[in-house]
Amino acid sequence: MDGLIQVAGRPPVELYEAAIAGDVARGVRLQREMFLLGEIIYTRDGTTPATTKDAMRLLGRPGGWPRAPLQPLSPPKLARMEAALREFGLLGLRPLP
Repeated sequence: MDGLIQVAGRPPVELYEAAIAGDVARGVRLQREMFLLGEIIYTRDGTTPATTKDAMRLLGRPGGWPRAPLQPLSPPKLARMEAALREFGLLGLRPLP
């Protein structure tokens, strides 16, 4: 799931920290969340480069646009991605510095 850290921000880092600390319960919970987010973003509606860039734009992060022949998501697919980002509590967060 290339690009997940660009989209998810802090949770993948927290997963790493839980693994290092041996906090299995927290690690399993975070891994499941990251897996579900990755499934929604990367396997449902498009190609990884295009969906990553669309997700980053929705989050207010510089991601650019996909190069041809890849295309940005259609409005219905973009709306689904926005709903998924909102469901995971990622929309409305300040971008990382």
